[in-house]
Amino acid sequence: MPRRYEAGRPTRQWPEGHLSLRSGHVGDRPIPARQPSRAVAPRRRKLVAGVVGRSCDHRRMAGSGSPDVVDVGYDNPDQPRLGLEVLSFATLRERLVPSIVAAPSRLNFHQLTLITRGEGVALIDFVGYPCAAGTLLHVRPGQVQRFPADPQGGIADLDATLVVFTPAFPPPVAASAAVIDEGLGPAAFSLSDVEYRAVSVAVAEIAAEYATLAERDAAQSELTVELLRQLLAALLVRIARLPHPGEWNPEAGGEVFRAFRGELERAFATRRRAAEYATHLGYSPRTLTRACLAATGRTAKDLIDDRVALEAKRLLVHTGLPVASVGRMLGFTEPTNFGKFFERTVGATPGAFRATQR
Repeated sequence: MPRRYEAGRPTRQWPEGHLSLRSGHVGDRPIPARQPSRAVAPRRRKLVAGVVGRSCDHRRMAGSGSPDVVDVGYDNPDQPRLGLEVLSFATLRERLVPSIVAAPSRLNFHQLTLITRGEGVALIDFVGYPCAAGTLLHVRPGQVQRFPADPQGGIADLDATLVVFTPAFPPPVAASAAVIDEGLGPAAFSLSDVEYRAVSVAVAEIAAEYATLAERDAAQSELTVELLRQLLAALLVRIARLPHPGEWNPEAGGEVFRAFRGELERAFATRRRAAEYATHLGYSPRTLTRACLAATGRTAKDLIDDRVALEAKRLLVHTGLPVASVGRMLGFTEPTNFGKFFERTVGATPGAFRATQR
């Protein structure tokens, strides 16, 4: 049975499924497990863990020798009913327990990190991103991250501001939706001086309004929450204007591409043909392919394969599932077909990729 931890010391036992972490303290309310849209391993258990709030699910990888992935659910300890929190990287460090620093984590909310001092390397979905003053990181729901680390593997000594928010908190603004809905959009930006000043001002405005919430009455708080939603939308629009790497330009794909990306997130484990997506969305295959090429320089089939391969990587590295089971979870009835697909897409066999990443 898991134990309650407070200030690093085990205290009395709590029933399974009643664990959360708020600045090192564990609560006693039941936590419903997040229902992810992606394929997941069937067995999970609760763990005392957290990043900005209480922990969700924890994936045990018996005998794998690889760190466990901790699924972290959104929970604002200061404003429990608010879908946004602003905190410093120093506050984040205080909340983290050593086992979470060492483990990869997967969030069910957005996490923006603007770095103002220090250096480190953040790992987001198997890609390392050097971090320094002027770096903006964006971790999206479902992505697997490791916190920025120093050369010794410990959490980096950074000055940074984090803006974390639920997918439902921003208002429905088309330009900001292109940032938060794009599951495979850029995870890191190296801001120019002009871009950094604009983004830092936007983040500072959100932080200032967030800090006043505790001092306001109910009517003023309601207005402040609405102002926070609009300020967040403005920040996201600024991010949408930042140069994207390569040919990635979601706006060029229009509504066709946005609809395809949303459907791909929901159905990648069961639907693998571009023509099936086109039919489901009410477009011709040619229209869908044109939209994908305009937005990314890649065909719809390429993007489908990329998304399936990404989930395969996550499952291979962060679970102890057999390779055949990973393939079945992603719609491959034959292990050999999964192996051929993975090697063609990733450039290594599933077993070799798992070994090198661990």
